[in-house]
Amino acid sequence: MKKIISYLGYAIKSNNIVYGIDNLIKFNKKLFLIIICPSCVKKSVNLAIKKANELSCDIKMSADILQDLLHKDNCKVIGIKDENLANAILSCKNDLVEVNIG
Repeated sequence: MKKIISYLGYAIKSNNIVYGIDNLIKFNKKLFLIIICPSCVKKSVNLAIKKANELSCDIKMSADILQDLLHKDNCKVIGIKDENLANAILSCKNDLVEVNIG
């Protein structure tokens, strides 16, 4: 079992996750990590990058389809609200890919 699945489970149980690009855009508190799905459309990727720059948080792409990791249909973008969980997820280097911001 991948560690990232456990960390995302902790984020869900502790209510430290923001689901979807629409909710992410409306979210105005501190985020520590934004994760996008590899199947996410370019417009949503650009909006997520803009939000990451606005909130000064990391942005990564999941190596796997997010809806499979979260068991949540059609989930393409999530935000992590807890710094420790974000750091734990970032430590899963094999499960995350850099996002090309340029």
